[in-house]
Amino acid sequence: YFAQALSVAQYTIGFAESVTQIFQQLNQTVVALVTTVLVTLLALKSAEIAIKAQYFIMAAIALSLVCLVFSSSVDALPTLVPAGTDPNLAEVPGSVGFWAVFAVFFPAVTGIMSGVNMSGDLKDPIKSIPIGTLAAVITGYIIYMVIPPLLVWRAPADALVNAPLVMQRMALWGPSIVLGVWGATLSSALGSILGAPRILQALARDGILPNKLRWLGLGDGPADEPRLGTLFTLGVVLAVVGLGDLDKIAPVLTMFFLTTYMVLNVAAGIDGFLQSPSFRPTFKVPWFISLLGAGGCLAVMFLINAIATVAAAIIVLLIYIWLERREIQTTWGDVRQGIWLSLVRAGLMNIAANPDPKNWRPHLLVLSGAPTKR
Repeated sequence: YFAQALSVAQYTIGFAESVTQIFQQLNQTVVALVTTVLVTLLALKSAEIAIKAQYFIMAAIALSLVCLVFSSSVDALPTLVPAGTDPNLAEVPGSVGFWAVFAVFFPAVTGIMSGVNMSGDLKDPIKSIPIGTLAAVITGYIIYMVIPPLLVWRAPADALVNAPLVMQRMALWGPSIVLGVWGATLSSALGSILGAPRILQALARDGILPNKLRWLGLGDGPADEPRLGTLFTLGVVLAVVGLGDLDKIAPVLTMFFLTTYMVLNVAAGIDGFLQSPSFRPTFKVPWFISLLGAGGCLAVMFLINAIATVAAAIIVLLIYIWLERREIQTTWGDVRQGIWLSLVRAGLMNIAANPDPKNWRPHLLVLSGAPTKR
C-alpha cells in the first residue's frame, strides 16, 4: 500500500518538475499539490472515467515516442561559465554509480501492478491479469531499452547531462515530448491513486488493519469504490509531496516496491513448492523461478543500499510479528500451516512405507463428552 501511495507523490512531483521547466515562474511544490488533488478528484468521481482518460493519455505517449524515433541530432550545448571564473576551473557535473541511478529510475516501471491492484474491477481477472501484466513488462522493456541508445546516438554527452528536456530538442515535433512526459506521469499517478485505496480496502476487510481503521474497508456505489480509502491516501500523498524532491523519494519508493516483489515471489515460490491445495493459479510459474526472483530483488536491494535493505527487513519482520500476535482468523491459505502440513504428510507417507516396531509409539483416540452429543 505504501509503495503505491508513495508512487503517486513521485509521479505528481515528476509532472510538476517538467511543468516548471517550461513555466519557470510556477512553484514546483504548489503545482505538485494541485495536480495530486485533481488526480484524486478524478479517481473519486469514478474509476471507469479515470480508466477512459488513460486512452487519451496513451495516445499522447504514443505520439511522443513516434516523434522521438524520427528525431534529428542535436549539437553540443554551450558551456556556461560564470563571469570572472577561469574556464579551466569550472565545476564539472558530478556522477554517481549505476545502482544509485537505478534506484531513481526503477519506480518508472512499477505500473505493471495496476491490473493486480484493480482485480476486483476486472470482468475476467484470471485471464486479464497475466496477459496485461506480461504485455506491460514486455512493452515497457522494449521502450526503455530503445530510448538510451537513441539518446546517445542523437545527442552529445554534455547535452544529456545538462539538459533535462534534451529529447524535446531532438524530436520531430518538440511539444510532443512534453505531452508524452505529462501523459506518462499523469497516467502512472492515476493508476496508483486507483490501486492504493483498493489495497487499503482489502486490508481493512480482511481484518489485517487495526479495528480503529476498519472504516477504510467501506465502499460506495454499485462499483464498491473505496472513497474513504482514497481520501486517506490523498492525505498520505500530500504529506510526501510536501518534501518536493524526486531524488529523495525515488530510492525509498524503490525499496518499498522491491520488498513487495520479493515477498510476493517468496510466497508464490513456497506455495508452489509445497503444492498447496489452496494455491491453484491458472497461470503457472515454476516455484524455483519465483524464488530466483525473490533472490534477485534482495540482491538488487543490497546493491542499492545495504543499510536501507536491513531497515526494510526489520520493518517486514516487525509487521510479521505484529500480525502473528494478533492471531487473525482467516479463510485463505497460510504458508506456515502449509509447510507444517506438508512435513506431516511427508512423514506419514514415509512411516507407511517403512514400518519400524522399535520406534513405534501408540496414538490414543479418546471419544470424550456426552454420548448423546457425539
